[in-house]
Amino acid sequence: MSRITLPNSGDHSDYGRELAGIMRELHAMSLRLNRLDPLTTELVRMRCAEWHNCRRCKDAIWEGAADHDRDSLVAVVQDYEASDLDERRKLALRLADAFMTRPHEIGVDLRRDLHETFSVEELVEIVLDIVAWTQHKPAIALDLDEVPTSLSRIFRIDEDGDIVRQAATLSTGE
Repeated sequence: MSRITLPNSGDHSDYGRELAGIMRELHAMSLRLNRLDPLTTELVRMRCAEWHNCRRCKDAIWEGAADHDRDSLVAVVQDYEASDLDERRKLALRLADAFMTRPHEIGVDLRRDLHETFSVEELVEIVLDIVAWTQHKPAIALDLDEVPTSLSRIFRIDEDGDIVRQAATLSTGE
């Protein structure tokens, strides 16, 4: 279990580096979980990207869901309640919305529906996914979420929980 020792002096540079390392560890740990089906995982990730307007995340699709059309998934996530998603996936997205924006509104009915639909392990994974995909909100707020133009839209998660975007294959016209 990682713990951050609060600095006693006015120099907080080590604190920032340590916090960044712990946040990276949390992100990687959450990405290694795999109780949820890939589409639900990707929909939750995309919903986080939509809420935070993260250009990098909105431009990509996880390889686990790459057999789905990214643009269609983006459209579904934008108005999931009116979509033809099954109730299980809509519940996951309702939890994402409430957790990101109104955690005090995760009431008795939503909790009951979530526990009737998901295992505890799946609920933990959804919440950790939301936390992982939300931790870079400061970069988004500061307009530092650049979209890499030299990488493909498809990314994978390696065995350490790191995001790996593959180099784009450019057509040479040959």
